[in-house]
Amino acid sequence: MAALRTDKGLTLAEFSQILVAADDTVFHSLENVIDIFKKVDQTFCDDDTCFTYPCTFESTCVCWAASRQQGCNRLFNPRGAEVLQSKKGLLCFRTMDVDAEDLDSHDDVKYLCLYLWFLRQHTCISAVYLSLPVLAPRHVSLFTSLLTLTDGVRECEIRGNDPFMGPSLPMAEFRLSMLGSLSELRELGLAAVHLTDDDAKILERLVERNESLVALVLIDVEMSAIAFADIVEKVAQHKELQDFRVKMNAGEPETFFDEVLHLTGVSRSISRLHVHVNRGLVDLLKGLLICSSLSEFIVENMIEDAQALDALADFLEKQPCRCLKACIDAKKLERVDGALDNMQRIVGNSSLEVLVLSGSVFTPQSVSRLADGLAMSKTLKQLHLDECELACADVLRLVKATKESAKQGKFEELNVGAVTGSGDQMCDMFKDITDARVSHIITLTYSDSLVPALGNSLQSIHYISRFTKVTLSYGYRTEVEPTLKALRLTENTLKSLCIDSPRDLSILGGQFLAYLIRNCKSLTVLQLRCSIQAKAARQILKAIAQSRSLVVLATERWCYWHEVHHDLVDMLRQNVGLHRLEFYLRDVQEYENLKPHLVQGVSVHQYLTSLKIYIGEQREELVVRDPVILEHLRLNVIVQDWTTDIMLRECFAPEAAGAVQALDACESRLDLLRRTGAFSPRTADNRLRLARMATRTKYYLLLAAYRGQEEFAWSPDSQERYQDLMSNVRVQAFSIMGIPQ
Repeated sequence: MAALRTDKGLTLAEFSQILVAADDTVFHSLENVIDIFKKVDQTFCDDDTCFTYPCTFESTCVCWAASRQQGCNRLFNPRGAEVLQSKKGLLCFRTMDVDAEDLDSHDDVKYLCLYLWFLRQHTCISAVYLSLPVLAPRHVSLFTSLLTLTDGVRECEIRGNDPFMGPSLPMAEFRLSMLGSLSELRELGLAAVHLTDDDAKILERLVERNESLVALVLIDVEMSAIAFADIVEKVAQHKELQDFRVKMNAGEPETFFDEVLHLTGVSRSISRLHVHVNRGLVDLLKGLLICSSLSEFIVENMIEDAQALDALADFLEKQPCRCLKACIDAKKLERVDGALDNMQRIVGNSSLEVLVLSGSVFTPQSVSRLADGLAMSKTLKQLHLDECELACADVLRLVKATKESAKQGKFEELNVGAVTGSGDQMCDMFKDITDARVSHIITLTYSDSLVPALGNSLQSIHYISRFTKVTLSYGYRTEVEPTLKALRLTENTLKSLCIDSPRDLSILGGQFLAYLIRNCKSLTVLQLRCSIQAKAARQILKAIAQSRSLVVLATERWCYWHEVHHDLVDMLRQNVGLHRLEFYLRDVQEYENLKPHLVQGVSVHQYLTSLKIYIGEQREELVVRDPVILEHLRLNVIVQDWTTDIMLRECFAPEAAGAVQALDACESRLDLLRRTGAFSPRTADNRLRLARMATRTKYYLLLAAYRGQEEFAWSPDSQERYQDLMSNVRVQAFSIMGIPQ
């Protein structure tokens, strides 16, 4: 075994000697390392392969590891890592979002050996997503100094310390030497690592040498100002780079940092820019005045600087940017000359189609200027002002502007979220919305006083049946059943329904809700955060089983007793279309009780790619690590990737529209556009981190390939065609890759 060698790398004995020479206090001796591999092979080997066999990947030959994916995952999953065959013969190695402090130190050396060998040996690995604290919780520096990646890697993400892990895991002292030889990279993401000047030079050369690089993500990466300047210069000169994300604090000298960000505007390829910086925002925005390629711009910082607001308005007025996500503190800015004019310019004089200002701080005067801009805009389709604590009077100003904008036929949604005011003020506001005939465009949270008003209006005015997104948030005293009954009039248009209440949903309410689920052919998102009687829950689950439109389902405060868990299994067996499933449970024990039923259901569901479990009032995320669930989620991800590749090679415009809608509803980008205050700090931070790192390149490729085509429009039919295509691709993909069906 120890003498095996190919022209691709070291023998096992030579590799073991390198480990022992690097740190004999960790690896102890050559015999100890080889003994670790022998013991693994005793359980891993079959008639054809052992874990220690070298990679056999060639252009015409699939590596043995591709056919032993399940065996690799049985080995890696308990430690928080997994292997996924995304294309025929090509593997993705990635870590899970587990708490590194939960990993037993007894297995540290064993898994250091296994990970380092596997990643060094296998040229069939085309993508790696590595969390250093998970791979080497107590030996990060040693691991990075020994890590070698093969030149087959096209996508690479490396994350250092999770800030919630505590002082035992300091920010990783990184060594980028393992990336130095890569020349075919398409995506590179680094997070929470410290780069020495030597590391930064390697990164600079990587950006320059990898001509196919389309995404570079630097989140909480520490480096010197001069090193950062050199990297940004290479980014600006790159001809293919489309997605650039940077979140960092300026080092000394800070003025130098300002000048560095200004260089970004020179780029002629960047279409998506995401920044969170403590310095240089004004200079960045001034630099963007000459950047005509930017389509999506996210500024995480709260904008409190009048100069930054002015520069942002100038940029949006001169360049054709489609989407902006920003937070503005208008309360601090409104007394500054020109600030309110700039807010109006951002909305009214830009080319924006989507403007997300969620979490901003507004005053009545600033809202009035936003409304003036909305009435002027010729391009805006969506304006999101949720989590801004708008008053009823603020909303009325926006409603008048929405009515004017809607006359042009392009405006789709004004999202104001939860509005503040008395019950009477709320009802008066809602009456004005219905009188203006724009209720189908306004997305708001219907609180106690508005729930009955919504029901009454639905029954009395026919045109209001065009509602598309409804959130009902009410207390113990509000009866929701009449409103749910009235919502049946929206069956042709309803796309999203959220119910959030401590009150039990009755059997009658369950019947009305089940009717909506069965008959609303456009309903893609369903969130039921309310206690539900068992008979009602069973009716709802049976309706979901028949739905082909639902993409996201979230449940909270449910009790899975009295045959409800059996109906959950049956629902998952029968449902066609769910991609994301979220359970908000009381405690870990409730998850353990539910898990056997989830295993039964998920193991036969052909579309589900994401299962999220949140625990307790703070909604702490519990990482799913059951091997059966993980394996079936992986298989569904493979099918989704293959289907996307086919849509990019051939013409499937309706199917692509269905795919884009599904991806928009269930992917982590939503966490960049929505607030996460309902979660614990740790979970909220993790959701944002995942969203920052998720480049979603294939999603944007689909948009670019089909934008402007007449058939690229979502409909219930396009959703079903996408599902049918995935079903057909599943058979083809599994046959080609030799996966049992």
